[in-house]
Amino acid sequence: MEASSHRIEHGVFTPDQGHQVAVQSLVACCEERGFTLVQALQSDRRPTADAIRKLFDEVAEMNFDDYDALMVVIASHGHEGAVMAWPEDGKDEMSGPVELREDVFRKFQLPQHSRATVPTNASRTLAGKPKIFLVDACRGAQAMHNAQYPLHTAVDAGGSVFDGLNHGDPYRPPLDPNGAPTNREADFFFAYATVPFNTAGVSDTGSVFLSSFAEQMRSNPRSSFVELINATNGSMMLTHGRPGKVRKTCYPQCCQAIGTLSKSLYFHVGEAQPIDPSDEAVQEIRDLLFATDRTYESDPDSDAAHEMEQARRDLLLHFQQFQAQAKRKRGEYQALSGTTRGESAPDGVTELAAAIQRLAQLESPSDAVTLPTLIEACSKLSLAGDNTLSSLGDSIPVLRKQLDELSSSQPPQIRLLAPSFQHQAATRSSVLRALPTMSDDDDDDEDDDSAATSGSNIRHYPTASRSWTSVRVGEKLKLEFTAAPGTRGFFYLLHLSDNDSEFKVAFPNKRDTDNRVPEDGVLRIPSRYDEAIESAKEENMKRWLYFTGTNLERESFYLITSSQRLDKFPQVGDLPANMTSLPPKQARAIVVLLKRHALGSRLRALPTMEDNDDDAINMMVSSFKLISVAE
Repeated sequence: MEASSHRIEHGVFTPDQGHQVAVQSLVACCEERGFTLVQALQSDRRPTADAIRKLFDEVAEMNFDDYDALMVVIASHGHEGAVMAWPEDGKDEMSGPVELREDVFRKFQLPQHSRATVPTNASRTLAGKPKIFLVDACRGAQAMHNAQYPLHTAVDAGGSVFDGLNHGDPYRPPLDPNGAPTNREADFFFAYATVPFNTAGVSDTGSVFLSSFAEQMRSNPRSSFVELINATNGSMMLTHGRPGKVRKTCYPQCCQAIGTLSKSLYFHVGEAQPIDPSDEAVQEIRDLLFATDRTYESDPDSDAAHEMEQARRDLLLHFQQFQAQAKRKRGEYQALSGTTRGESAPDGVTELAAAIQRLAQLESPSDAVTLPTLIEACSKLSLAGDNTLSSLGDSIPVLRKQLDELSSSQPPQIRLLAPSFQHQAATRSSVLRALPTMSDDDDDDEDDDSAATSGSNIRHYPTASRSWTSVRVGEKLKLEFTAAPGTRGFFYLLHLSDNDSEFKVAFPNKRDTDNRVPEDGVLRIPSRYDEAIESAKEENMKRWLYFTGTNLERESFYLITSSQRLDKFPQVGDLPANMTSLPPKQARAIVVLLKRHALGSRLRALPTMEDNDDDAINMMVSSFKLISVAE
């Protein structure tokens, strides 16, 4: 039920577009997960308070014998315990209130034992089944000074043992669909967009609460409902609770859950879609990208390792080009569904197949598949949609999105000390001319002038951390990490390449192994950067961090502060020390840890924690982008 509106000029009301978008998105997501839409009331029908009451009267008389659960979504304006609706005809004020407890929730609850009330069909056929209510509305105090319990008042309970039953009263419990005893208070779950006496946020593009919940349903299809609600709360705080101006650049909000579920609730996931085509060569291509991840881990500086790395880069580059062409020409490719050897292949297929074959030959020369077989597999692949080929290319964008959501503007922070700030300022100008969509955050560096060396006109770098900066290709880099005050733990620097082809641990590594946060919270790498350089080989050992690539490549860095070593977690294991790409399983394990332990942690400094208590784990993450400028 979506009945949200707001007043515009001359007393005219119009629907709240954000609620419309959020509800439509959630409905689509629920239908993908096995739900059936049985009733709907939307703001384009200008629903009044009476229309809302009528809707729930009708739903309450439906028979749900053939359904496993009920989910009710309510999106409107309101206050504690009630929602408002569109004005009645001829009126210029919202109608209502619609009392949530009496007009909605109780219609799905069996009557109390002492009352001779006839149960509604819905309450009778939903006994022992989950009944979920998502309420996206403000909960301002209005005339009420106490938060309501959704299903009954203190008078209803009457000081009884349970639900009006007193000592010695006879009791015959209702039964769930399996014949097991339940009770009329059980199997309800109420999720409110905000806590009592607070407001809920909505914009033109969605709702703080419902949009976040829909995103969690899509991102975590195998999580339980309660886990999804918890993740929604974390997502709301990360996305909308960042520092800023309230209701302008941020909207701090915390949803409240009240539940009496008797079982864990999971939604239908559906069967995994088979790869089309089912040719074994396609699966071998997918496996090839994983197999070459760590082939030369023991000798990363060898010629063979460099050749393998270049082959992987070429393959992923061709795959990106192939994906873009396939997406633009999907209709044309559908006509090629019968493509076989000897027929013309879609654009980019031959180049992609050749890149795959080269990598396969480097990995295992005797087992490499033939070029015609690869061309056929890739031709069919173009019909199956995007991201069928590369599990690496399929997973890293998801990890990037999750890392960006977890990143905070608070410490830990990354600052580029070398090349000089003058060098960075010059190259940033080139970037801003070439990429006008990039924002220049120089204005945020309020203390820039204090960055000058005392007694000198040389400016080294701004005191404020930037979200991005730029350097010329080939420059040696020196980074400074700053942890939150009082942090005791370890620094980790993750690197994600521009084309999502590499996801690696850049620090610590075999050249700089000590990643413990110093007492002052500041660490600089490479640690030997400022030492005298005696030879080119020595320089590579001491100044191992440098920028390679082409013009305007955007490399992403994620700085993690963890109160415990990542490699101590069994799901992560030993991290590669030579800056090779992380296996997808290990990369996902790190992100899962961050999602679990970094949610909300940016709001406080990391305490000193050296024990192994799971509750004592604290992590924080921030991001930094480096853009290359070619001469």
